[in-house]
Amino acid sequence: MGWLALWGVQQISGFAFKPVLEFLADQLGDLAQEAGKDFVKDFFKDSLKSGVERFKQKELAKAMGQAYTQFLFLVQQELEAEEVSKQEIEAYNQPLIKFIGEKSVKQYLGKAFEPGCQSLDLTELSPQWNKLGLKAFPDDFDWKRISRLYLKRVENIIGESQDLKDLFTAKKTGEIDENTKQIAGIIPDYDLQRYRESIQETYRHLKLGKLDSTYRHKSYEVKLWKIFIPQTVRKGLPSSLDKYPKETQEKLQEQGLLVLEQTQQTKSSRSVLEVIADPDYSYLVFVGDPGSGKSTLLQYLALDWAENPTEMLPLLIELREYAKDENRPRDFLAFFHEGKRKICELNQIKLDEQLKSGKALVMFDGLDEIFNNDLRGRVIREIHAFSNKYPQTKIIVTSRRIGYDPEDLEKAEFQHFNLEDFDNSQIREFNKRWHSLALPDESLQDRQETQKRLQSAINDSPAIRQLAGNPLLLTMMAILNRYKELPRRRIDLYEESTNVLLYQWEIEYKKMDLTLDDVDLRAKQGMLRQIAYRMQASEKGLGGNIIHRDDLEEEIADYYFNRLRGNKSGTIAGKIIEQLQKRDFILCQLGKDYYGFVHRTFLGYFCAMAFVERFNKRGKEGGLEIEELKQQVFGQHWQDKNWHEVLRLIAGNLKEFVGDVIDYLIDIYTETKEINALVLAAECLAEVDLEVDLKGVSDRLLDSLKLALEISENTKIIAKTITKYWQKNAEVMIWLENVAIKHNNSEIKTNIAQGIAEIKLSHLSNISVIINIENIGDVYYEQNQYEKAISVYLSQSDLPLISKFGFGESYFELKRFDEAISCYQQWIAKEPKIQFFYNQLGRAFRESGRYLEAVETLNNRIEEIGKEYNIYSIFNWQELGATYQDLGKYQEAISAYQTGINVDPKGQFDYSNYKQLGMVYDYLGEEDVAIENYHQAIKLDPKYSIAYNNLGCLYRSREQWEDAINAFNTAIELNPLSSGTYRHLGLLYLLQNNLIEAEQVLLTAIKINSYDGKAILSFGIFKALQGNLEEAKTNWQAGLKLYPEYAQPARLYRTLYMIALGEIASGLTTLQQILNQEKPPVGLLRYVMEIAHLLQRCPQLTGINEAVNMIEKAISTHPSS
Repeated sequence: MGWLALWGVQQISGFAFKPVLEFLADQLGDLAQEAGKDFVKDFFKDSLKSGVERFKQKELAKAMGQAYTQFLFLVQQELEAEEVSKQEIEAYNQPLIKFIGEKSVKQYLGKAFEPGCQSLDLTELSPQWNKLGLKAFPDDFDWKRISRLYLKRVENIIGESQDLKDLFTAKKTGEIDENTKQIAGIIPDYDLQRYRESIQETYRHLKLGKLDSTYRHKSYEVKLWKIFIPQTVRKGLPSSLDKYPKETQEKLQEQGLLVLEQTQQTKSSRSVLEVIADPDYSYLVFVGDPGSGKSTLLQYLALDWAENPTEMLPLLIELREYAKDENRPRDFLAFFHEGKRKICELNQIKLDEQLKSGKALVMFDGLDEIFNNDLRGRVIREIHAFSNKYPQTKIIVTSRRIGYDPEDLEKAEFQHFNLEDFDNSQIREFNKRWHSLALPDESLQDRQETQKRLQSAINDSPAIRQLAGNPLLLTMMAILNRYKELPRRRIDLYEESTNVLLYQWEIEYKKMDLTLDDVDLRAKQGMLRQIAYRMQASEKGLGGNIIHRDDLEEEIADYYFNRLRGNKSGTIAGKIIEQLQKRDFILCQLGKDYYGFVHRTFLGYFCAMAFVERFNKRGKEGGLEIEELKQQVFGQHWQDKNWHEVLRLIAGNLKEFVGDVIDYLIDIYTETKEINALVLAAECLAEVDLEVDLKGVSDRLLDSLKLALEISENTKIIAKTITKYWQKNAEVMIWLENVAIKHNNSEIKTNIAQGIAEIKLSHLSNISVIINIENIGDVYYEQNQYEKAISVYLSQSDLPLISKFGFGESYFELKRFDEAISCYQQWIAKEPKIQFFYNQLGRAFRESGRYLEAVETLNNRIEEIGKEYNIYSIFNWQELGATYQDLGKYQEAISAYQTGINVDPKGQFDYSNYKQLGMVYDYLGEEDVAIENYHQAIKLDPKYSIAYNNLGCLYRSREQWEDAINAFNTAIELNPLSSGTYRHLGLLYLLQNNLIEAEQVLLTAIKINSYDGKAILSFGIFKALQGNLEEAKTNWQAGLKLYPEYAQPARLYRTLYMIALGEIASGLTTLQQILNQEKPPVGLLRYVMEIAHLLQRCPQLTGINEAVNMIEKAISTHPSS
């Protein structure tokens, strides 16, 4: 007998106490032996007494096992809350086996099944645990919390079994007693602590069961409260137009099919949380599409209170559960008091007081989930009456857009808002949070690769981007992305997404005399394939996403006629369409008698699957041969971009036959010289599974693209296509880059470079970088390939300004300052009016330690420009501030940065000055002021990755690890090629002694920029902490060659590495001189101490302890301390 399956063990992710339940299952056996029966008797001895003998033993054993399972899981959760490691938790298995075998323990846990049991205190089991001499629990182990939750879990176990409910009807006695007490004026419990825990238990994690039929979601425990992204809303009554893109609205209006309602005038969007907090809105209705996050929003609001309780009590009523409640509560308060489907009982007298005081937020979720029109009307009237009874209380109602009639609640002064799809920034934020929260056991590098793959799929595929705006479908993408390669396997995404929506399409088959098989998933898919096929063949085609009711009814009737072989299909079709008018699923009503797919992407998917289905029937009636597919489908539609996604999906399902299609498209290009045919051929090739051998076809396609690059005007598109689909082929990329270097036409060279950049640099948040690419040297510079960049720049006769910037920066990165100075001096001589050159010359002097020349150059230029507003005067002041900062003259640096802000009345570049001010104040130890400046920089430029990076450093120095990691991750998302951010994150992991993560992150930093001396030095520390001192010293020696030499912070760090490399005497002497003579500020010394403490953890190093003592003394005796 599969006891563990009956007890639901497989449904608990990461369950640690399975051995305990296996022991219990062995004890029970098949219940044929007395030992098994006695175990059950002992458990239920007090709660059922004589009932044990006359009840079904298997049902009791199942209930007992479920209770043990929940008890053990609560113990596990409590241990996890105390931050006990997984390995230590598993060590409790043997003690728990011994513990549950005790007769007194069995009987006490069985008390929860006692009729009328209202409380249970498991702290009474603690002495028994100690008496048995078992492994001690943590000091703060909360038996009382387990008691409350265990009792609630047992109530659920009883409630889910009709047999158990019949047996425990005596429990009603307790409820009668409770009601009697209330009538007598005795106030029952109003336990808000228990209510908080019930909210957390019910809504803590995202419910992913319906999103992943393979149950892979069981490995996820994503906390809703942390991953929630507030949607934006737009005020106004719901309209069927809202879900469609602007182009579709315009087309429908042009055709006279829809008229834009007067109420749908353009309104600005606001954050949904901002609207809820607005005191001007007491009664709110949020309407949205399926999966738009309506329920998640209300659950978040409840969880937010549970995590941070206030006097504003949230009351969440799931209207579907309220309408179906077996106890038929007379109103909403009675539902909380005695409803069977409530999450926790709350006394209605106390609730009444709370509501009258206005200290509550009442949320009614899912008005559309009440399918019966009369019942829904009754509930709306109850909500209206409720708002009249408690006018001080804020009320929120949610509903799907389609099928919702706003009239009644509008009359009750409810304000309507439409939930909008996620925009690009919200999608990116969700993606970042998901991969941080859902994949905690994977390495940082793996998480970032998976995150990057999903974001690239969304950016590159308009079809996927359309779906990603829906939070439900975006979550599905995140789940599938872990196991499927998107966008190449996006067909799996479309299939899973449509399955979720079709799961919710509850066709009332019994009213139509159909069987469940007639409306199962496969039947719905078949029907939609037929509808999509009809729509693509219409005059409007795929671009229209529109079908008239008559045509729709005909297709549904035809489908069921063929399926049922009968004549009742017309009636069935009419009834199915009636349902679509009331509720949208995957098809919805557009207006008048027209219908369409909720997402155009699904039209394309089902259309493609219709053709694939016909192709798979080739040689049979209704089948489609390969020649017909090529000519009638690809031949007729390759020029129509509306069809490209469909054609690609078809190609991805043709297996070995796809070669015929690609050859056909190449032939079309040969005849027409239309480059789109080759681009589509490359897109189709990318859809093919890797196991299909198409090398010959691939080579022919590549040769055609190479030839096209020489004769076509579309060189940028061709270069982009080659880079996108052959970027892992080193030989191909070398050839393409050489063309970009050596071609005799400068315009073609620029086009090729930009085509390569659009793929290679697509991760950059600043798209202007790609737009401004002038040659392949600029691409190399952005990729941190400085030697290659310089080589290209030197080969060009006349560089544009943007390339001169990359040229100079490449010299800076390689510490070739004299060459940078020479370049800028030559450029100034040729073009003395280019202000940018003077600023960079000053920087080159600074970086090379020639501070007097830097100050002189910058001051002279500032004086020549004068006090009038000039972009480059801002930069000059900023560079002057950096020079003073390197010299340790921090007040002068502050003055320069402030002047830079003052001379920038438009505030265009203030973000950079505020970042620099943040650094100075951080060094001075004024951390709060530093944080203010970093936040101001981010406010001015939300994509300013360096500000996030610096915030991460500050939080790291404070040991605010989570804040630091979040800041670093944001910086990496904004600029994935920032080796410095990876380096700083690596230092954080070293400080936490997390060598595994530290190694991966530091190697990533060095891989991104092999010239990052600071990253190489940090990797040396990692090697030293590993115990490999020789490799550590090799890295330190290499890193110091690339490390700055002259700035005060750099000189301090250098002394520590000198000591670590064995130059103890000179290192300590230099350190003492800097500390005594320059008196570096305490904030800077705090950062230096991070490195010193890491080196101090390497016992084989000598001299570090003395250095630490010196720095500590300098901090304690500093005038600012």
